[in-house]
Amino acid sequence: MKSFKTAIVLQSFIFFIPITIYVIGDWVGAGIQWALFRYLETERGHFFINILSEVSFILNGTIYFPRTVYSILFWATGAVLLVLALFTLTLAYVWEDTTLLKIGAFLDIGSGISLLLALLLQYGITLRGLSGFVIPIGLPILFIIAYWLYRESGLTEEDDTVSEKDPETGN
Repeated sequence: MKSFKTAIVLQSFIFFIPITIYVIGDWVGAGIQWALFRYLETERGHFFINILSEVSFILNGTIYFPRTVYSILFWATGAVLLVLALFTLTLAYVWEDTTLLKIGAFLDIGSGISLLLALLLQYGITLRGLSGFVIPIGLPILFIIAYWLYRESGLTEEDDTVSEKDPETGN
C-alpha cells in the first residue's frame, strides 16, 4: 500500500517540476515549460500558455511551421500520457493492483519519449539550433520515476525470462 501512495506522489511531482528551460532564437525570449503549460518571457511581455491553447494555435493557423506543429503535437501527446498515467496510478492505489503500476510506468516512458521527440523536432539532435536551445531538466526525472514504477510493479528481468523446458519430459 505504501508503494501505491509513493507512486501517486511521484507522478504528481512530475506536474510540478519544469520539464524544460528554453531560449528562443538568439535570446529573443526565454521560458520554462511544465507538462501542461509554459511560461514565456519576451520583450512583448510575460505569458502563461497552456497546452490546449498551443493546440488551438495550430488549429486556427496561428502556428503553421511544420517543425513547430509536430513539436507541439508530440508535447500534447506526452501531456495526455502523463495525465493517463496519473489516472492509472490512482486506480492502482484504489484497487491495489500492481499491474496498473506497470501500465503507469509504460505510460510515463511513452510520455518521456514523446516529450523528447518534441524537443528533438524543435531544437535538433544537439538540443540547440536556429530555434534556440533547450535544457531538458525534468525528462531524466520522468524516466527515473518510470523506472521506479516498473520496478515496484514486481516485474523484473527474472520474471520476464521464459524458463526453458525439456520438450520430452516437460521439466
